[in-house]
Amino acid sequence: MAVLSNIFYAILFLSMASGIFTIALLFLTHVLGLNPPLWASVGGMLLYCVPVLAPDVVLFSPEPQMWYRGFYVACGVWALGVGALLLRHIVRSLLAWQAVSSYPLCGDQRLEDICARSARLVGVKRVPRLCFGTLAEPACAAGILRPAIILDRRIAGALSDGELLAVFCHELTHLKRRHLLLERAFDLVCVLNWMNPLVWLARQDFALGCETDCDRRALAAAEGVLPETAYARTMLRLLELSALPPAGTGRSIGATSFLTAKRRLRAITAKRSVVKSLLSAALPAVLLSLLLLLSMLLSRQWFYPYPAYDMGTEYGAAYTETA
Repeated sequence: MAVLSNIFYAILFLSMASGIFTIALLFLTHVLGLNPPLWASVGGMLLYCVPVLAPDVVLFSPEPQMWYRGFYVACGVWALGVGALLLRHIVRSLLAWQAVSSYPLCGDQRLEDICARSARLVGVKRVPRLCFGTLAEPACAAGILRPAIILDRRIAGALSDGELLAVFCHELTHLKRRHLLLERAFDLVCVLNWMNPLVWLARQDFALGCETDCDRRALAAAEGVLPETAYARTMLRLLELSALPPAGTGRSIGATSFLTAKRRLRAITAKRSVVKSLLSAALPAVLLSLLLLLSMLLSRQWFYPYPAYDMGTEYGAAYTETA
């Protein structure tokens, strides 16, 4: 129980410090209308699981800790929540793997040729498997070790060659940028910090950041071949086809929801501003640096050796003598 309590105590510190960065990043994105690069969200994810401490403190106290009874109760609730969510993710991953393994291969030469062409544009050397599946989305990348692109047979047949090129460039960019791996890592971070609502908001914003990162990279890779207007029209076409599923399927638009598509379209069609681009990259970097410094300062009040305030040189000397 002592080890579990120390881990919970560290998680509380990480969740508190990282939540500040999440609020700041959401403010930049949703209030100021900036488009921070994906590394900013990745940095925020790392803050939730990697402690940044002052050099004269230790993460786990070498002395026995006497916690209040309420702390042990909270620790137990947290551990139960972690176990339940972890089990849920394992079951969902196994079911998803089983579903993808059961999907039939595409076998459509037209689709395979367009996918191969898209892979050359994006810079993916190994073309993933193409499968027909019954997912809620018209197309998606799946699998980390054995990547595949899952297509809706009906929607794929209704798209033109240019629209399919846009779809494949987008999904292949997901695979090239390792977005699937990053999203699964963020899921584990959410499991550890499940009691903090800000981490779930950060996870949702990270998913949207992966989509906008894909849009930007795919358009840059296919420059001269895939115009921005054609790419945006493809998104609208997918929205149209996803919003009108066959009768009796009970399917919805899923990730291609109107609000998500609206933000992505706004990012694609917005006029390029040098000042806005610089601010989108510079402000998260400044905030991240300040958060690292704040984390180091707070760690001296949170972790061993105590007291709960900084005493300068005497603080570090006290720990050295006891060591």
